[in-house]
Amino acid sequence: MAQLKLSACIEMLFNNLDILDRPAAVAEVGLPGLEFWGWKNKDMEAIKGKADAAGVQIAAFCIVADAPLVNPDTTATWIEGARESILLAKGLGVPTLITTTGQEMDICRKAQHDAIVAGLKGIAPFAEEHGLTIVLEPLNVLVDHKGYFLVTSDEGFEILDEVGSPNVKLLFDIYHQQITEGNLIARITGNI
Repeated sequence: MAQLKLSACIEMLFNNLDILDRPAAVAEVGLPGLEFWGWKNKDMEAIKGKADAAGVQIAAFCIVADAPLVNPDTTATWIEGARESILLAKGLGVPTLITTTGQEMDICRKAQHDAIVAGLKGIAPFAEEHGLTIVLEPLNVLVDHKGYFLVTSDEGFEILDEVGSPNVKLLFDIYHQQITEGNLIARITGNI
């Protein structure tokens, strides 16, 4: 069985410090890894250097694309952004990329769901080739992310089943899923 490894989201934690001082803070509290959201506004080489010096790994960051995953008209653009993020992650030794879907659009829900599946199916072989895992994240709309498309882990697991790649998984954020759907233990054990 895989060992659980914790990482600190340095966008949320230690945000009173300069971003380049946060890897050392992560190490100081005894966590082996860190993660963050977007990467285009960060000096990735400097963060990698600080993480290495502190003895912590960059465990994950978010895919940055010029189009949302949920939009059926921009799947190719999303895939191109995902490819760029994968190449950067691979070069830095980052094993996992987080993706969100984007805001719900004013078109039928199935078309948006299908766009997510198409984007993930389109990038899955590239992730597999480079040995990276992409994790799809449902978010809550009741407190933090009003209008976000992917709310339930149940739909997230349906998407994963349709994509069918061992390198595309679900980021089951217990904070978001407790707010949205509760029944965490049954959902986790039923889909592990």
